[in-house]
Amino acid sequence: AVLVGVQSLAPPGGILRNVRGRDQVRALVLWILLPNWPALLDPWSAEVEARTRAPEAFDSMQQLLLTIARLPIEGRQAFRDVVAEECADIFVLRDLLLTSARSFANAALRSSIRSGKFAAPLWEAVLLLQLLWLGDMRRVEIAAEAAQAARTADAGVMAPVRPGTIGRSLSKLAGESRNTVFLEGPNATMASPLPRSCFHFQALLDFSIHPRAEREAFDKNAK
Repeated sequence: AVLVGVQSLAPPGGILRNVRGRDQVRALVLWILLPNWPALLDPWSAEVEARTRAPEAFDSMQQLLLTIARLPIEGRQAFRDVVAEECADIFVLRDLLLTSARSFANAALRSSIRSGKFAAPLWEAVLLLQLLWLGDMRRVEIAAEAAQAARTADAGVMAPVRPGTIGRSLSKLAGESRNTVFLEGPNATMASPLPRSCFHFQALLDFSIHPRAEREAFDKNAK
């Protein structure tokens, strides 16, 4: 379903100049949230069905990552804002979105090791982690703005409220689809940035990659 959706949203070509609105990029965030990517992409999964579907899942992941990488600047900003404002529930961002993004990076790195070269999906997965980091930074800014507005209101001064800054619609949808209960109230959205470890991927520790090879690959592929 993800592959069909991505193909309908993003026809072949270069930059997706027309994919820049929230309603469009929201679908991309949903496709990261809803499938159980870590299980689907894990080649050592205990579930036979997951192992047999791993190649199909990898193809879908590749197309999804490529579509995100093809977003124009406005589309990437919209992606960041959807993550910050609609996925602000800390459990959704940390345990669903980032877990899926790390599974993308892990799968892409395993594929690169097998092929002997750092292919495009690996760099696209790194880009996704960077976009999610930007979304987390924006989430913290929004929380600080909300706290300041609350302090201003307590002081008897009415501060302007920007619409759409505290919504968590995708957080609620993700919770319903995964049968997960999320906290409501002030503890649900942590006002400090997530730890850096949330944006790292484990597969780098599972393989022996010489630092010189990493540097050469970075110099060759970075743009």
